[in-house]
Amino acid sequence: MPKSKNVITLIFNSLQIDFIAVGIIYLMPEIVSATGLPIYLLEPMRVMTLIALVHTGKENAIILAAGLPLVGYIIGQHPSEIKSTIMAVELLTNVFTFYALNSRMSVILSMPLAIVIAKGIYYGLKWFAITFHLLDPPLIATPWAYQIGVLVFTTLYAWFYMKK
Repeated sequence: MPKSKNVITLIFNSLQIDFIAVGIIYLMPEIVSATGLPIYLLEPMRVMTLIALVHTGKENAIILAAGLPLVGYIIGQHPSEIKSTIMAVELLTNVFTFYALNSRMSVILSMPLAIVIAKGIYYGLKWFAITFHLLDPPLIATPWAYQIGVLVFTTLYAWFYMKK
């Protein structure tokens, strides 16, 4: 019995996080419009994917990593198809790299390394898309300070909740 209760709890937690994540992505244009704050610069897709990774595990994080950019494109036609695909690849890389690194090192090291590797792939793919006129410049649209802030926040969040 306890095992089935754990599975039900995991499914319930996954659904809660997924519902919140999709809601945030769905409402992002309205949130930005209402507040005047460019909250999208805080990388809500990455943050929600990594929150799912911490609280519900690899499978749900993979679903969100692939699904959130798709939801953003389907609902709001933003980002574009190409950028949505690049973002999904980045988020999936982040999840898989984290698990590969975390088996060898602590969360405090594996999370920022996974983010940096995923960002490298993102910017490489984005550069390729800009070079072949599939996307418009700039290559780096989110200020470095925001990206570093998200890296620090998600690393500390994961470290706090995943300490062994």
